[in-house]
Amino acid sequence: MFYTIMNEFIADLVGRYAGMSEKPEIGRHIYISRHPQRQSTLNRRHTMRNEAEIMQIAQENVFTIVCPEQMLWHDQIRVFNNAKSIVGEEGSAMHNILFSPSGSVVATVPQGTHVQTSLSSLKAHSIIFLPAINIHDSNEEISYTIDRTRAAEMFHEIIARTD
Repeated sequence: MFYTIMNEFIADLVGRYAGMSEKPEIGRHIYISRHPQRQSTLNRRHTMRNEAEIMQIAQENVFTIVCPEQMLWHDQIRVFNNAKSIVGEEGSAMHNILFSPSGSVVATVPQGTHVQTSLSSLKAHSIIFLPAINIHDSNEEISYTIDRTRAAEMFHEIIARTD
């Protein structure tokens, strides 16, 4: 029952707000970057040390880099609603997958949480988790890297599933 009601609520929001934007379309494959957010937060930071490399691999695989915190709310709804695949670091920016179509492919790096898994289940997404390597955890920061080869394989797999 919850899934039915929640999906109806989300469909209503998408219907109301996704068409409000006059900005050009962003690609159907999006990579969610937290880079701008990391620069401005005072909270404990999560840092992907090789994010520039991972973003380059994403772009080489036709993914558009998106920073939701720099967008209006209705633009975020439109971008996620048009996406066939979404890749990003775990966290609140990835919660926008609620606005993506059922059956989208969602990949979370470094690992997913129960929240991410539940949101993907609600929308019947295919979900992929890409584990981190070289994890360093201190009181101020959790930093890690993503294996470049595994990331490239993941992006290729996502494109194969969605095109």
